[in-house]
This record gives sequence, C-alpha cells and structure tokens, in this order.
Amino acid sequence: ELAQKYYRALKGSEQEPPELSFVMGLWLRQNGSYEQALDALRWALEVGGQSSSAQILYEMANTYVELMQDKEAVIFYERSLALEPEAAEVRFAYGQLLGRLGQVESAKAQLCQVLVMLDGNDVETYINVAVELSELGMGDLAIDIYYQALLLEPDNYFLYSNLGVEFAELGDFESALFCHL
Repeated sequence: ELAQKYYRALKGSEQEPPELSFVMGLWLRQNGSYEQALDALRWALEVGGQSSSAQILYEMANTYVELMQDKEAVIFYERSLALEPEAAEVRFAYGQLLGRLGQVESAKAQLCQVLVMLDGNDVETYINVAVELSELGMGDLAIDIYYQALLLEPDNYFLYSNLGVEFAELGDFESALFCHL
C-alpha cells in the first residue's frame, strides 16, 4: 500500500524515473491487480521512450494473457516482436499463446524460430520448446528436438525422461523403456 501511495504521488511528476512505472506495473500484475498493472505499463510506455518499449509491450501482452484477453495479448506480442524480432522469450510466449488458440502451424513456426535463435547451448529452452510442440500434437518433432539437445548434454535426466514419455505416447514402448532406464 505504501509503495502504491508513493507511486501515485510521483506518477506524472518530473521526479518520476521512467523505470518506476514499469516496475510498478510488474509488481501490480504479480499481485493480481491487472488493470492497474496495464495502466502503469501504459504510462511506462509513454514516458520510457523507444529504448524499453519492446519489453514494456511484452509485459503488457503477458498481463493480457493473465486477464485471458488473448486477442489483445496477440497484438502486443506482435508489436513487441516488430521492435525486437530476435527476442526469444517474447517469441516463445507468443508461440505458446498461438498454440492455445489452436493456430498450430503458426505456433510451430514461432517455437521453432526460438530454436534457430539459440546460441546452441541452452538445453532448457530445447526442453521447453519440445514440451510445447508435444502439447500441440507434434511428438515426432519433439523427439527430434530432444535428440538435438542430447547432443549438447548426453547425460541430462530430463531429456531422457521426456523422450521416454514421447515414445510411450507414440506406442514405442521398447524405446520408452530404454529412455526411462
């Protein structure tokens, strides 16, 4: 409450640092005050300038996801990506949303683009992308991605576990058992 009081007092004044509204927007969203979060993020966008606008647009999209206003979220993810097309985190979230909206091929394109953007060493992102693709019914592609990740970390427990699940879902129980063992 005290933070909100100081924020309201500083908002729009010459003493307000541009980052304040952004941080306040994140904090408000975290606390479930989504409409207030959007107001703070809009203000951050207005006073922050171009240098941080892609990140602000991304956080606005995330807030719309929390509000279950998917059309607005899509718009803000797209605006963020227009400013920073190489933002893997934004592209991943956008791909997830497209998948939930049933736009499977578009979701696949976004998620696979994340893999192209990787520096080649982020196994966790390989796992996250493969999980999302699996949920979209693309188990074969998920298996290929797990194999790529195994080249980076051949002893990664999660890769074998997830790979075993994929094989089991495809009915290849011998391969599933091998992975789980």
